[in-house]
Amino acid sequence: MPFLCMKTNAKNHSDLEKKLKSAFGEKIALIEGKSEKWLMTEILWDRRLWFRGSSDPCAILLLFVFGRNGSYQSLSMALTELLSKELQIPQSRIYIGIYETDQWAWDGKMLS
Repeated sequence: MPFLCMKTNAKNHSDLEKKLKSAFGEKIALIEGKSEKWLMTEILWDRRLWFRGSSDPCAILLLFVFGRNGSYQSLSMALTELLSKELQIPQSRIYIGIYETDQWAWDGKMLS
């Protein structure tokens, strides 16, 4: 039950939203047991983001994941390459925050 939020200072590319959403769903499967079936995604364009004092194109992905899932290296590289290619953002200007939790509720019930 992952949640992936992308924030970028790139101008709105609404024509890319469905492509990114689908790609996020495909890439999340790099985490064992995760799939697009349970992925919630938020895409936020035109954010006021600065990195290293510059407003040049940059992005941050915030990934919240239920459970302990091991390494995220393959997923991190896949997501970074995707954003760099599709949004023309240098890989060195993309952050990914990954947060694992065992406190997650769905449908009004705590999951265990």
